[in-house]
Amino acid sequence: MKQPELFPETLLVSNEGGRIYTDSLRVAAHFERNHRDVLRKIRTLSEQQSPAFTERNFALSEYLDPTAGRCRNTS
Repeated sequence: MKQPELFPETLLVSNEGGRIYTDSLRVAAHFERNHRDVLRKIRTLSEQQSPAFTERNFALSEYLDPTAGRCRNTS
């Protein structure tokens, strides 16, 4: 019998090369929150954790917003 995937690829998570991930834009959209509030919460959580934990679990990236230009995103 085939085992079900623990984290099937959805609109919230992606699976690339066996790596399960999401980004702050998807989290904000999924939970109907403002992206800036999600980023603020991620920053707060990162400050409360060790640098090693933060480096393993969060990565800063950029994306191009057609209305605002270049923006920050956390994945």
